[in-house]
Amino acid sequence: MNVGIVILLLYTIGLLGIAYYASLQDKKSISHFATADSSLGVFVLTLTFSATYHSAYAFMGAAGFVYQHGIGWWVNGIWTVFPGVLFWILGRRFWFLGRKYGYISMAQYISDVYQDDRIGFLVTIITLIFTLPYVAMQAIGSGYIFEVISDGKLSYEFGTILFFVIMIVLVWMGGMKGIAITDAAQGVFMWIGMVIGSYMVIKNNFPSITNAYTEAFKVIPEHFTLPGPNGVVTSADWISRWVVITIGMMMFPHITLRFFSGRSLKVLKWSSVFSSIYLTSIYVFTPAIGFIGNILFPNIAAPDTIFPEMLMAYTPIVFAALVISGALAASMSTGDSQLHAVSSMVSTDIYKKHINREADEYKQYRVAKLFTVILGIISIIIALQKLMLVYKYGH
Repeated sequence: MNVGIVILLLYTIGLLGIAYYASLQDKKSISHFATADSSLGVFVLTLTFSATYHSAYAFMGAAGFVYQHGIGWWVNGIWTVFPGVLFWILGRRFWFLGRKYGYISMAQYISDVYQDDRIGFLVTIITLIFTLPYVAMQAIGSGYIFEVISDGKLSYEFGTILFFVIMIVLVWMGGMKGIAITDAAQGVFMWIGMVIGSYMVIKNNFPSITNAYTEAFKVIPEHFTLPGPNGVVTSADWISRWVVITIGMMMFPHITLRFFSGRSLKVLKWSSVFSSIYLTSIYVFTPAIGFIGNILFPNIAAPDTIFPEMLMAYTPIVFAALVISGALAASMSTGDSQLHAVSSMVSTDIYKKHINREADEYKQYRVAKLFTVILGIISIIIALQKLMLVYKYGH
């Protein structure tokens, strides 16, 4: 059997085992399903926020961007620090309001502030419309990862459907508790894959990191300038990344749910510090990978695949398969959190507010689990259309 398939199988079994463990602690209430009853500690909250913030782009897109557009991506790396800062600035306020008024979603807060449930409903609908394609995007990346790691034995379609089946089961079984614990495991796995994997590729081709940059500068000096060889990394590009990524991402439902999930303000504070460190350090060798990719794989057809291609070519197959599974972790940890968030929102902000105001915690919990399946199937349909525009530009 293909080594990659075996590793994927073991990886999947491990995730499902963690989710099963979390399901044993399930309290069958919407507050536990949505926010784990605000019980997460520093380690788990840091990694579930960090792993959720990342997506398939971390593994597939970042090195590809450097490969095409140069060092400007890393110069603009401040967007990896600000998320942790905003997690504290915004998160502590929402955490406090959640404790005081029982909020477990942004729509509940907005409805109260404006004293109008219609505004909260509008927020929920907008969130659903824009989040479901994002969930599908994770599956699109994962579909190609399955193809690469199995050496073509698993098709894109099979990989996409399998990705969603795993994701739906994870959310169904564990809710926030299960997702957070699996995110923590995947966050560790992703960091090792990105950092150690990048380092091995570089060291297997160059005497040192410094030498890798020096040789790249000889071949592609224009990649070391701003706005880069294609004129992409302009001031407007920088500003848009700061606004859209740092502020915009904070408003996604899978992020805001984590505002309410910490055990205490002290937990939230330290999680914000450690998440900034994590989000920055995971990309420490990404610029070098993008640069030397132009030397080792010039004119590659799909730049976003440069890192997995280099892993397969320059590291042992078992290690490469393990690291590429880290790419799956990047997709899975974001996708399952997004699916969990929108399912929770449907239950609390549509069903409870507008369909059955008498619904108790258990009824809302059942509705959230039902919509985990329904919205998961809708996302599968979107992903199977191979929305290449979303895949190429929606990082």
